[in-house]
Amino acid sequence: RVALEELVAHPGAFDLLLLDMHMPELDGLATVKAIRAGEAGPEAQRMCVIALTADAREQQRAQAMDAGLNGYLTKPLNLGELDAALSRLREERGERSA
Repeated sequence: RVALEELVAHPGAFDLLLLDMHMPELDGLATVKAIRAGEAGPEAQRMCVIALTADAREQQRAQAMDAGLNGYLTKPLNLGELDAALSRLREERGERSA
């Protein structure tokens, strides 16, 4: 819920959201659905949202990707996997790598 509030309060301020799928008040699946539905504002609808979760189940991954995630990473975080996910997103957006 705090992520949604921050996105509304600061439109366009964030390029990326790393999202845990199992949060106490509003889970990651509901959060990404709300973002894609425009509940966090139009700028947030198109932002990059990547799950960073301990939930490695394929069913959870498929549901989350169908809801609008741009990537799904599992804990413990592998920095190479994060870098690869960010590189794919830059390519999709036509941006050059840093």
